[in-house]
Amino acid sequence: MSILSPLRASSQAIDDVSAGTIPDNGSDGILHHAHASTSNPNADQTISFKIHTGVENDGGHISVYGPSSTFNPPLSRASYQQPRPTVRAFKFSHNTLESPQADRDDIVEEQGRLFANSALQSQKEWTYMTERKFDLDGLDFDTAWHLLQIHWNHHHQAYLMTYRPAIMHSLATNGPYINKLLLNAIYLASALNSDRENLHDDPTDRQSLGRRFFSRIQQLTLSELESSSVASAVAFSIIGSSLVSNGRQTAGWHYSGLGYRMIIDLGLHVDPHELRISPSDPSQPVHSFTEVDRELHRRVYWGAYINDKFQSLYFGRPPTLTAIGIEPSRNCLDNFEELELWTPYVDHRSTDSPATYEPQPAYTVSTFHSFIYLADIMAEIVTSLYSPQVQFLSKDRILESARDLQKRLESWMLNLPKHLQYEPSLGKPPPAHRFNPPLTFHMLHILLHRPFLPEGHLRHLGDTNNDTHREICLSSALQIYELAKLYRDTFTLRRATYMFSYCLICAASVIPFGPSDSDNLSQQRHVIGWFWIALKELQSGANFGLRRPIMIIRSLIEHAGLDLNSVLALTAGQGTGTGHMNVTSFHHDRDHDPILGPADESSVPPAQGLDLDAQATVLDDGAFERLYHDIFSRDIDIDGLVAPQESGIDDDALLYGLFRQT
Repeated sequence: MSILSPLRASSQAIDDVSAGTIPDNGSDGILHHAHASTSNPNADQTISFKIHTGVENDGGHISVYGPSSTFNPPLSRASYQQPRPTVRAFKFSHNTLESPQADRDDIVEEQGRLFANSALQSQKEWTYMTERKFDLDGLDFDTAWHLLQIHWNHHHQAYLMTYRPAIMHSLATNGPYINKLLLNAIYLASALNSDRENLHDDPTDRQSLGRRFFSRIQQLTLSELESSSVASAVAFSIIGSSLVSNGRQTAGWHYSGLGYRMIIDLGLHVDPHELRISPSDPSQPVHSFTEVDRELHRRVYWGAYINDKFQSLYFGRPPTLTAIGIEPSRNCLDNFEELELWTPYVDHRSTDSPATYEPQPAYTVSTFHSFIYLADIMAEIVTSLYSPQVQFLSKDRILESARDLQKRLESWMLNLPKHLQYEPSLGKPPPAHRFNPPLTFHMLHILLHRPFLPEGHLRHLGDTNNDTHREICLSSALQIYELAKLYRDTFTLRRATYMFSYCLICAASVIPFGPSDSDNLSQQRHVIGWFWIALKELQSGANFGLRRPIMIIRSLIEHAGLDLNSVLALTAGQGTGTGHMNVTSFHHDRDHDPILGPADESSVPPAQGLDLDAQATVLDDGAFERLYHDIFSRDIDIDGLVAPQESGIDDDALLYGLFRQT
């Protein structure tokens, strides 16, 4: 069931017209993966032709095929109709697309209709609720509503894959944008973040949270694989992320892959205006996407794109989704959520007094948009520095890629809208989802410079000042510490994502090898202890699959010559919520920077960090390299909860109870 009708006039998607998103300032760093048509100065002289065809079957389902496919029939005007028969010319200028004013007017009108529809559907949710119109797949209304509210308040904010007005309307009217698989996927993800005891199948086993929903998902999966739908594609992606957090790594990887495959089958990776449609019956009107369809497709594809890049980084595996220039617009036209006030969800059944949090604008859409470009950089770092092909590249090629990536990170920060810029010391904490981009930004600095450390796999290229790489890694790790500490003090780590966990793992892996001078040693040990406790709290929350990474971090701490018990005693004495490293402005000698080369006055420093004049501790044996390799260069085998044999740890109390936050 469609909510809005298609546009009356044709228009081309434009990436710089959506309010509240990062503007195109001509930055090559941020817009490196802009649409292919923007990369050719003579784009206005080229002829646009459509090579992907959406083939509609008798049931109305559309599968998209490329030009090499035997399912892609030859172009025939008699058999194929364009959804938008007229394509207006666009003029390329200064890395932007200049469109006719009429097209801009069409998009502004579409924005207005989508915004109005979201406002209307938001009001109707309460009507649907009071009339009990929802089919909740057998779950009682109070529990279902509780889990849905966790989803909209927490998971949805990070990736925007679940377009709320469409999903809630379909839930009440049996529409196409939600099915029982997606509903149970939302239940499963939210159950991992719920404190209600009735969601445990076994009260003594935290991993039993949501088990009933996964069982239902397993029942539904086979039938949903028979044909693709947007609802099922989103469901599989959500299930995959939930299972990864829950410690079922292999199952999570497979379910996510089903979602990505379904996205490609549906053609969500292709701008709908670049599709030819082949109807099942040529005598019938050609299939046409509604405005809600197009908005949903944009959000689903780019949300999955971010998730795919991060999962690939987490597992050390190649990503599935790529950006080559045919994708939907990166901008969400519906900005209804952008200025909505956000506060953490509080269960009405909870007996705990909620912490005071002053409502703030969510800035959900612009945060999402900024995250897409970080995902681009993330993929490039993995490809350029962590893939097997690196061994075949020349030193100059690798260093050139690293310099380009550093500049793109700096450009991302330089172009970040003011309302998204945040320093922990400057004011009240932002909404929880707005911590994700800055945490990822600093984590990417660690991944960018870590290979060039003496323990890194590209150490043979570090024939200049290696201290610079270590300074940047430690500086970024300290920023992650400051952000994560503020997040923990404000929201606790109960609902933090496994993306959050990965950022902390990266930071915790470099902090033990900081300066050994007496002035910083006590503070360094405090931060190490804080990271250890935070990781254990994450595992006690929604991230059950962190046991092996935590053991790896413990080994790193010990191989750095630090006694974990002494570190924890020091941290407990100082208090886990207090204590700061010596934070100063971070400016290193760019003339000797092995990646950045000569100083560039237009650049900005990558992070704030430590005053690191002392020589950092360096291991003489291969243990550090092997442990780093476990974290960054191979698949982390953390399925299940059995500790590695070499760890010598067999006390579950250490993993689940010792540092549990109360």
